[in-house]
Amino acid sequence: MGETARFERFFEVITEVSRALHESGDLKQALSVMAKTITDVYKARGCLFRMLDATGRELELLAAAGLSSAYLDKGTVLADPSISEIFEPSLVVIKDVANDPRIQYPEAAAKEGIVSIIGVPLQITGSMRMVLRIYFDRSLELDAEDHRFLYYLAQQSAMAIKNAMVYTRYLDAFRQVTTAIHAGEEIGEILENIVVNIREMMEARGCIYWIVDTSRRNVHMKVTSGFQMDNLSRISYETLEEVFRFHEDKEVFFKDVRQDPRLPSASSLGKQMVTAILGIPFHIVDQ
Repeated sequence: MGETARFERFFEVITEVSRALHESGDLKQALSVMAKTITDVYKARGCLFRMLDATGRELELLAAAGLSSAYLDKGTVLADPSISEIFEPSLVVIKDVANDPRIQYPEAAAKEGIVSIIGVPLQITGSMRMVLRIYFDRSLELDAEDHRFLYYLAQQSAMAIKNAMVYTRYLDAFRQVTTAIHAGEEIGEILENIVVNIREMMEARGCIYWIVDTSRRNVHMKVTSGFQMDNLSRISYETLEEVFRFHEDKEVFFKDVRQDPRLPSASSLGKQMVTAILGIPFHIVDQ
C-alpha cells in the first residue's frame, strides 16, 4: 500500500474514532462504532475490544463487530502474558492462527474462518489496559509502515478513550452529587461522594475536602479519600491558609512538594507520601 493510501486510511480511522467517542455518551457504544470502522477500513473478518478485568486475570469483552455470537461466547479469555498481548509494549501479529500456541480457542477460530490476527495493546491509564484485536480470513504481510500506522492508531485511540472515559465519569459523578443533594443527604456523605470521584478520575493518591471559615480562622470540616494521615487530619487553619492562599482565590499547583520552598515541613503536610499537590480554593457562602 502506498504512503498516500496509508495516510488517508490513518485519518479515516482516527476521524471516526474521535467522532464516535465525542458523539456518544456510552463508551461501549462508541467502541462498537470504532470496531466497525476498523473492520471496514482493513477489510477484516472482524474486530473487538477487550479490557483487563479487576482481577487482572481475564479480558472482558467490551465491543465487537463482524464476529459471530458463537465465537464471542466461546469462553473465558485469559490475560496470561504467554497467550495475551495486553502487557506487550507493541502490537502482536499472529500470521497462522491454526498453528500458533498463543491461540486459546483454535477450534472456534477455525470454525469462524480466522486465519490471522493483529493484537494492539492499549494502555488507557496506569491501571487500565485494553486490547484491540483485528481478525482476518487471509494471511497477513505487514511492513514497517503498517506497524507504524497501527502504533499511532493505538496511541490516538487510547488517548481518545481516556478523554471520553474521564468526561463520562465526570458526568456520572455530577449526577450522583446532584441526586444526593436533592435527596437531602447529609453534607458529609455528599462531600465523601465528591472526594472519592475526584480521586478516582484523577488517579490520585488521595483527595481531601476542607471547609474552612476564614472569618473565624478555623477548619470547619474535613472529608478524605485515599489516605488517612494524622498530620493531615490535624492540620491547622494557619498552615492551610499559608499553603493554599485563600485570599488569592485561585488554584495552587506544586509539581514537586519535596523540593518546593512554599510548603512547610514534610511532617506537617504529608510530603513524604506524595509528589505533587493541586489545591483549589473557592467560596461556598460568605467566608
